[in-house]
Amino acid sequence: PTKGGTVVKSMKVGELKEEAVARGMDFKVLAKMNKDTLLENLCVGSARLTKTDAWQEILSLRAEYQSQREDAAEKKRVAQEAEWQRQEEERRRLEERREKEWQRQEELRRKQEAERREKMIKVRADEKASQEVKHTHSFPKVHPKKLAKSCELILHGRPRTQHSTCDVCRCYTTPLYTCEEDDFDICGDCFRVKNMTEKEKAAEAKRRAKQAKRAAERAAKMREEEEKAEKERQKKLLREYNFKPHIYNLSKKNLDPKGNGSKGWTVWCSDGYGNDGWHSYEGPPTKHFDSTFATKEDANARARYLFYWKNSYGFRVEEMYNHCQEDDKRVTGEGLVEYTVHPDDSTIWTVAVVPDSAFPYLD
Repeated sequence: PTKGGTVVKSMKVGELKEEAVARGMDFKVLAKMNKDTLLENLCVGSARLTKTDAWQEILSLRAEYQSQREDAAEKKRVAQEAEWQRQEEERRRLEERREKEWQRQEELRRKQEAERREKMIKVRADEKASQEVKHTHSFPKVHPKKLAKSCELILHGRPRTQHSTCDVCRCYTTPLYTCEEDDFDICGDCFRVKNMTEKEKAAEAKRRAKQAKRAAERAAKMREEEEKAEKERQKKLLREYNFKPHIYNLSKKNLDPKGNGSKGWTVWCSDGYGNDGWHSYEGPPTKHFDSTFATKEDANARARYLFYWKNSYGFRVEEMYNHCQEDDKRVTGEGLVEYTVHPDDSTIWTVAVVPDSAFPYLD
């Protein structure tokens, strides 16, 4: 049964689309239809489904279902909110219990520490009281109060000689005499000096100065011998690696960028961090001129010497050879070498050879 109404040409487009949707037509397809196409698909004169009692019942059921869905969603939201509040309250109570337990433990720790300190103070006081009779030695030049032999005293249950510092020379050494009342210790050397006459002190100072001078001379001689041995070692290595003297002893011509009239071969080097996302990066490191040579062979030899012998890390030659692999060396089509090494968490050390005329234009 209908309440009345058929599809007529006077219906508006919105009404026609509503009727088409009620009949199950795709809304996306309807969006592209004009009024004439809609009338053709709906058939003028056919009963309007949207005017039937059944359609009104469908709309009523839809509204009821929508209301039920909204009620269910609201109940779910309320239940979730209640569960969240329950979990939050449980978390808060757990935090409070943890805080109380931490405070209890901290209070217990402070109490135990206070008891330990109090016990140590009492034990130390008993030690000092029992050792007071041992302070029978009087040396006014050393200390105004009477002293005891340090080797006869106990400090916190251990021999005092094991953990004391001389209060005169400030050295951690075995004390000779002690005043426990002033917590004063003095070593044997300082005790001997303190008891000297002025003349003896002057002589002792002179003796120590001579001793220090001899020690400095021995250290200087040792350094000189080490430097000499290192030079000999370097010379031996240079011979082993077939370096000619003019490769490592550069002339003024080698050190002048225009020494070969811009027709030679330039050796350059650079040292800096790459764009690793960790260290500060302001672009590729500056390329520094090292030397120029008339032949490729000499320039390549200088590059090898500079890379291994004068590396920016301060490694010895043997260490540098251990750090570097064959992949660290590259040879261009012109037969010019380039060495690069990048130790972990360090800078990139590069040495290369280019034509003199190309060096000013390197990035």
